[in-house]
Amino acid sequence: MTVETLFSGGHLDAHLVDLQRDITQHLNAQGCESMLVTPEPETVARLAALVSLKCPRLDRDGARLLPVSEEPRRYHEFGEMQERRVAVYTLAVPIAGDGDVLRLRPSHEISPRPRGWIGPSELRLFSDGDRPAEQIRADFDRALDEVQQCLDWVQVDIDRHEHWLKTELPRLVAARRAKLLRDRDVQATIGFPLLRRDDADRYAVPIRQQTISLAQPSSQPASREPFLDSSHYEAALDVLRSARNALERTPSVAAGLGEEQIRDLILIFLNAQFKGAAAGEVFNRRGKTDILIRVDDGNVFVGECKFWDGSKKFTEAIDQLLGNLVWRDTKAALLLFIRAADVTQVTTKAIEAVQSHTNYKRRGKVSDDERTDFILHATGDPEREVQLALMPFLIPRKDS
Repeated sequence: MTVETLFSGGHLDAHLVDLQRDITQHLNAQGCESMLVTPEPETVARLAALVSLKCPRLDRDGARLLPVSEEPRRYHEFGEMQERRVAVYTLAVPIAGDGDVLRLRPSHEISPRPRGWIGPSELRLFSDGDRPAEQIRADFDRALDEVQQCLDWVQVDIDRHEHWLKTELPRLVAARRAKLLRDRDVQATIGFPLLRRDDADRYAVPIRQQTISLAQPSSQPASREPFLDSSHYEAALDVLRSARNALERTPSVAAGLGEEQIRDLILIFLNAQFKGAAAGEVFNRRGKTDILIRVDDGNVFVGECKFWDGSKKFTEAIDQLLGNLVWRDTKAALLLFIRAADVTQVTTKAIEAVQSHTNYKRRGKVSDDERTDFILHATGDPEREVQLALMPFLIPRKDS
């Protein structure tokens, strides 16, 4: 458990400006397919949900003392270092909202700032030393007052951000949609036929910069299928990584949602890049797969979403994913949704489950906090290798 100084990280107002810039860039990257077929209010609501923040609220009435503990304290006495154990009192205070905001500096600061431990749904404050109960109670009351004072200033900053979402974002959405309509009208009235891209018949799914454009059906023999080469596979995973970061940055969006609802949010990101080719709950081989990107009736990306519910259930999810792959499916992703606060511990268990699987062959090239790659063999074909990317998502509970 790491005790930290609250409200001492980056500046909240700068973080909110970054969110506004990010959502503006995301909006400007939206093409006709997503902007012109979706009502403006729906687009505004979807984008606002990705960058909305909920100011944490302290439930002081629900505060409870945890069992007293002891910790060693070192001090100098008579020229020598001494050590003695002191009582440590811990107050657990339930919080609702985006707890990570407790780490950011509001535009108006107080000094000194309180210290504590920030959990997914609670804040813990500490007081130690062999002192009377009234002094310890005074410590906790003072710390709670300091936290609440900071949160009052946080609310001011968030209210200003929410006002931007209600006033400026709708204007930006309307402007973007109007521009796309103007561009399409100009294109239609120029009078020349549209030029087909030189690479339209390439067999791989072409990707330019960060936008993934799906090619027209190839003139090659029908027995072959589109594929996603390594660079394009990485681009698809980058989209998933961006979706994961957006959901974790605004935990209230996905709090309490089920697998299918979170999957639908992720599909919004994928379809913004894959232009509508990403779908969910699609039949593929033995059953339905959560995320499937298909081109010309051929699969280029297969993904499964699964909440962590123990190693046994996770192994079954791997079986399900492998069972849904057809012979030419060689690249897949397993999105692991984690409710627990200890993401590292759960991820470690998930990695062990993959390495214990009967289809496991070896580790892949990527292994970091964001993603771990594995090489497995296809079910029933030990020579056919499947690249699997494991990506953990921290999804808070509804009461977080």
